[in-house]
Amino acid sequence: MTEARLRAAVATTAGLLALGALWWLPQRPAPRQRLPVDRGVPAPPVARGDTIRRGEGTRAALRRLGLPDDAARRVADAAGLPGTARRALAITLRADSAGAPVSDLELHVADDRVVRVRRAPDGGWEATQRRVAWTVDTLVVRAPFRGTLVGTFREAASALPVHLRSEIAYRIADAYQYRLDVSRDLGPTDSVVAVVERRRTPLGTVRLGALLAAAIRDDGTWLDATRHVDARGREDWYDRDGRPLRTAYLQAPLDVVRISSRFGRRLHPVLGIWHDHAGTDYAAPHGTPVRAVGDGVVTAAGPSGAYGNLVELRHLDGVVTRYGHLSRYARGLRVGQVIQRGDVIAYVGSTGRSTAPHLHFEVKVRGVVREPARALRAAAGTTLAGGELSIFRAARARLQARIGVAALLSDAELASRAETPATAVLAADSAAARSVALPTAPAPLPTPARTRRGR
Repeated sequence: MTEARLRAAVATTAGLLALGALWWLPQRPAPRQRLPVDRGVPAPPVARGDTIRRGEGTRAALRRLGLPDDAARRVADAAGLPGTARRALAITLRADSAGAPVSDLELHVADDRVVRVRRAPDGGWEATQRRVAWTVDTLVVRAPFRGTLVGTFREAASALPVHLRSEIAYRIADAYQYRLDVSRDLGPTDSVVAVVERRRTPLGTVRLGALLAAAIRDDGTWLDATRHVDARGREDWYDRDGRPLRTAYLQAPLDVVRISSRFGRRLHPVLGIWHDHAGTDYAAPHGTPVRAVGDGVVTAAGPSGAYGNLVELRHLDGVVTRYGHLSRYARGLRVGQVIQRGDVIAYVGSTGRSTAPHLHFEVKVRGVVREPARALRAAAGTTLAGGELSIFRAARARLQARIGVAALLSDAELASRAETPATAVLAADSAAARSVALPTAPAPLPTPARTRRGR
């Protein structure tokens, strides 16, 4: 065998032995996958809501809600809570898990303010507060008249709470007090429309914003009122032509009135004969305060025959008002005294030719006796003019479109559309929110014949 063949045989034999050795070696198992160690999943935070009741001690309330005495004291101090809650406070308490101590509290200390108190790493308590933004939108509330303005809006279908709807009634009465006596001038065929701002927070608080406009259908005709704030910041109510609803006179000299005898021809209750009654008689309890219906000067104060105790006022525009059958005069009242509108000048009585306590109220215009309500309504204030009138008209047109009031509706439509949401959100401080108006009223709608009260 040659040397080359020998070397080849040795190499072949070595290869075969190596392959055999690999074959007989034990198989190494595949590495096992490493599993994560289960160290436990933390429980999600636990929250619960409660209320600190009005009049309840705040620290005692926090202890009632599960805080230890020391923690209750520290939380109350950090949040600046009074010793006794002056109003109900909604509170949310949070803990890391069920059974864990409270670590976080949120207190709604005001309609638009939340105080959050959290446990600090050193074991103390830290407080922060945040303001909640108000959003403002407008609502158009419509309703047929239901005996009183308050009753009308309380029964109106609306997203506003009942107490806020009652507030609308009071504001409308204030706006119209110089043009209408809503307690006696409105009846079952009349209607009321109000455009109001609604203010809300994400916390669920709802407040009534400004009354922007109103309209009352009185005996088939519409009288609308528009709120306008002039360049000096003075707020007043105007009709569609920019004439103020506020006149120089109140419409009645008593806060609570019941007309017992009207102006004109009547059968005299004492003499038993027909004669012309020169004024309006208001039945009221003895001692009811009598107010001056306008600014003026006292020209008479004393007994005056059939009038009994009488006060006479002369006003700047030549109008004279007379108040008769008084029980007594206001302290210090004298001839020549300057009187302001709304001042108490005397008290209801039954002196003179009278059968029961009442006030005889009389109005003369340039020496001629006139029906009181109509005479006082005719005396208007200052009409908007020039640039102020242009601003008013522009605001009317702009906001009429934004609020989306297309027309003043009939009673049937009012019953079916009690409330119309606004089509836009108004910023409380926007120039557009300074005034808003209803569109020009349609022709008077036919109404059933009825006897008017107070006319």
